[in-house]
Amino acid sequence: MLPPDIPQELAAIFAEEAAELLERLEQAAVVLGRGVDGDRARLVTQLRRDLHTLKGSAGTVGLADAAQACHALEDQLQ
Repeated sequence: MLPPDIPQELAAIFAEEAAELLERLEQAAVVLGRGVDGDRARLVTQLRRDLHTLKGSAGTVGLADAAQACHALEDQLQ
């Protein structure tokens, strides 16, 4: 749940962006889980980029725990 002082417009933008990012993260993770070696480097780069974007967006709207979780996942992909 977003903090109550977040403007409605910003909350809507975050929700839309987060949904898109989470869908892409899930798709990339599924493909990586299948062990497709040819796309591995590209997929890991995409995962890191999307996690970084989600981390920043979550931090912007006051979701510190979500931002911290994204950061931890980024570290795991290093």
